[in-house]
Amino acid sequence: MKFTNKQFSKLLALVMVICTMTRAFFLVEWLKSPLRGFNEFASLDMANLLNWGVDFFEKPFEFSPFFLLIYTLSKFFDSANLLIVYVVFQLIFSVLIVYFVAQIAKKITGNYFIALLSAVLVAFYSPLLLYCGVFLREVMYVLLGTMSLYFLIYYRNNKKAIIYFSIFIGLFYGVRVAAITWVISAFIWLIVRELITANHTGKLNNFSNCFSTIFNNKFLKRLVLCCVTIAVGILIFNTVKNRKLLTNFDNYPYYYNVGSQEQINSLDVVNSNGNQYKEKNKTSSFKAYFVKTKQLFTAYLLPNNINYYFWRGRLGILKIMLGVVVFYSLAVTSIIFNFKRFCLKKEAVLGYFCVSFALPLIVFVPLGRYSLIFIAPFAIYSAIFLHQLVFLFVKKQYLRFLIAIILLATITSIYYKILNQKGNLERSSDYVGLIAIYEKNRQKDSEALIKTYQKAHQIFPNNSYFVYHYAQNLLKNNQVNDAKKILITFNNNPQGQKKFDSILLLSAILMTQEQYNEALMQLEKFDAKQAYERQKNDNNVNLQYALYCDLYGDAIMRHKSRLSDTKRKQIAVLFYKNALRLLDKQVTSHQKLIKIIELKMEKINKNK
Repeated sequence: MKFTNKQFSKLLALVMVICTMTRAFFLVEWLKSPLRGFNEFASLDMANLLNWGVDFFEKPFEFSPFFLLIYTLSKFFDSANLLIVYVVFQLIFSVLIVYFVAQIAKKITGNYFIALLSAVLVAFYSPLLLYCGVFLREVMYVLLGTMSLYFLIYYRNNKKAIIYFSIFIGLFYGVRVAAITWVISAFIWLIVRELITANHTGKLNNFSNCFSTIFNNKFLKRLVLCCVTIAVGILIFNTVKNRKLLTNFDNYPYYYNVGSQEQINSLDVVNSNGNQYKEKNKTSSFKAYFVKTKQLFTAYLLPNNINYYFWRGRLGILKIMLGVVVFYSLAVTSIIFNFKRFCLKKEAVLGYFCVSFALPLIVFVPLGRYSLIFIAPFAIYSAIFLHQLVFLFVKKQYLRFLIAIILLATITSIYYKILNQKGNLERSSDYVGLIAIYEKNRQKDSEALIKTYQKAHQIFPNNSYFVYHYAQNLLKNNQVNDAKKILITFNNNPQGQKKFDSILLLSAILMTQEQYNEALMQLEKFDAKQAYERQKNDNNVNLQYALYCDLYGDAIMRHKSRLSDTKRKQIAVLFYKNALRLLDKQVTSHQKLIKIIELKMEKINKNK
């Protein structure tokens, strides 16, 4: 299928208009959706990023175009409207990504049909649209990465392209430090390309002439000048604001340690402490990296703050858009089917781009939102493969056509099998968050709240995270017996997950109903040592459990009832002992509480 440049421009404009319309529909739906409320949870990255952006010039953050944009917008809009405005910006960014992907495909393949098809695939890729609705850096990160790739391949066609490339690759690094691998790779690519060009034109006579060729190259001179200017600008900014030179590398030993462990449990919430990487899952670095390499190119988006699989079923427009399995199946099939071509021809730059981003993701954690950076090369790979299918069929090359179809069907079926093996792709934390949003508008969303609780309890009857929150909600609404029933059923179920918080909550309920023997039986199930081992990477969780134990111990000591003095002291001591088992004398925040509890136990022992 052949187009003129004028026809291509008109068709691309049409694709972008349709793309803009889908974004407008998404915005209307998003404004009414609970997804909007997820950006306000203090425990998730979205709220933290918003606060950091607003305080950008007041807090010791290194330079970042993302925070600079948030800070600028915060001067014109209040916190309620700031989120809406930033979402609109992200929707605009996503439309620009569509344009740049089409231009990259046109330059690399020289085929207008492939370029248009690439634009269509990006425009209707549902994860990209979903991340436009959350307060994260992903969409800006993908835009700047795609623009840096665009100016990299166009640097010989436009005198200013190398300047724009240096600007956007500098901004790109500022959004997320993981881009450093692409910054280095892009510089190497430019130098090698210029040496190859010099060799073809006869300017490179021998190996010793390489350095003089590099230093005398007008493109590389301009690139170095621009990059030095940007670096000096950032250095001056950070120096004036008394900030670190470039970025904060203090946490990278920790992230490297996390990355060397076995893959994350995708159905759990990922928090800043990475508690999913339990000690029992430690494995050799090689095996872990191999597993994560497979995971990176598998059609499964590893959830983090937002779970794509949870929200796709709750936002109507996402249901009708291109899903992950189809997108990844086409891209991976194309890579296998055209491996030699993609390594040796112009498309090699796309593979180079993918590898440079794959390295930091494999070393650390290949979360679904991080892998969104592959959208440009994967869309172009997919478009090339679809174009090949049409070409093979029209040219009656039925054998190759059949091989391509079988390969595509095989990879697609493998991806669906992997998803089926994972079972339910929704997390209990997704439901807890959704319930919290409905709770804020209880009168308006009361029916949705009840249905969500019932559905979640059917899916996660043995999940402590959900059961605990469900019981707490029932207690808030004075449904004490219902909460008690749910907790007893859960605690008596051998298949239940960790029961530390649910045991403490049930014990408290039983004590308020003066069922002290039953409370004591529950407390004896509470293994504080096991709780400490499971949570020892998170001192805040241990401190929270210890505070619960301490408060319950105090409550039972103060409670005057038909309970004997001996029994009351027995229960209180059990609470205090569990609290001490959860605390660590080496942790400063624990030391004061340890002393207080030890004094309480001394007092009880003296009065015996």
